[in-house]
Amino acid sequence: MKHFKTLGFVAGMLLMTGCSSSVESQFKDGCQDGGGNRAFCSCLYEQVTGYYGKDKFEPMVKGQSQPPNDYNDKVMQATYHCASKQL
Repeated sequence: MKHFKTLGFVAGMLLMTGCSSSVESQFKDGCQDGGGNRAFCSCLYEQVTGYYGKDKFEPMVKGQSQPPNDYNDKVMQATYHCASKQL
């Protein structure tokens, strides 16, 4: 259940964050602040950027583009995948 709370926090953070020196570290820090451990947050970042590609993902995090319609579904799938690796 903890990972699902993290999911909501991360999804919100991604849509509200501004520019930072490192999108990856900003994403992982936000995920960990939401309760995810380092392995889970790294997995989630890899899954999401693996699907969208860093070229498309980074502008979303920086608020320079809107997330696609399937964003929440893809983050949820990544969350399930990464949570299952933690068991």
